[in-house]
Amino acid sequence: MTTLPPLYLIGAGAQGRVAADAARLCWPGRQLGFVDDNPGRQGEVTDGILIYAADKLPAPGQCRVHVCIGDNATRLHKARALVTAGYTLETIIHPTAAVAGTAQPGAGCCILAQAVVQAGALLGIACIVNSAAVVEHDAHLQAGSHIAGRAYVGPGCLLQEGACIGAGAVVLENLTVGEYARLGAAALLTHDQPAHSLWYGIPARNQS
Repeated sequence: MTTLPPLYLIGAGAQGRVAADAARLCWPGRQLGFVDDNPGRQGEVTDGILIYAADKLPAPGQCRVHVCIGDNATRLHKARALVTAGYTLETIIHPTAAVAGTAQPGAGCCILAQAVVQAGALLGIACIVNSAAVVEHDAHLQAGSHIAGRAYVGPGCLLQEGACIGAGAVVLENLTVGEYARLGAAALLTHDQPAHSLWYGIPARNQS
C-alpha cells in the first residue's frame, strides 16, 4: 500500500482517464480523484474514481495534482496557476515507457505507454508524450508541448511553448517548432515551423 499523498487529476475527460490508468499502474493503491469544472459531472464516478468540484480540492501540502486537459494553452495556464497557489505537480510516467536516466521530464509531465524519451532530452512543465511517441536525444520540449501517439521528434529539436505534434508525424533533427504551432497527423517536417501556424503534408507546408 502506497504512503504517497492523494493525487488529484484536473480534468475528467479522455486525457484524465488515460493519465489515471497510468497512475494506477505507477502507484497501486494510491488514492486518486478527478477534479472537473463541469457541474453536471461532479459527484459522478468514472473508471472507479470520484469527480469532485474544484472547491473540494484539498489544500496544498495535503495532496499532489496533475493537470489532464488536452488543450495545450489551457493545460499550461492551469498548471502554472496551481504552482503559484502552492501545489506540487505530479509527473506520471507509464511503467512501459522508456525514459533515459539523463532525460529531464518537467513537473506535471505525462509520458504514456511505450513512449521513448532519449538521453539528454529536456521537457518543460505539463508536457504530454503520448503512447509510442519518440523524443530523441537532446530534444527540448518547452512547457505545455504535446507529442501525439507514434509521433517522432528528432535529435536536437526545439518545440517551443505549447507546440503540438500530431499522431504519426515526424520532425527531422535540429528543427524548431514555434509557440503553439500545430503539425498535422502523419506530416513530415523538413523546415522550421513558425509560431501559431498549422502545417501538414509530406513534406509539411504552411496551411494556416
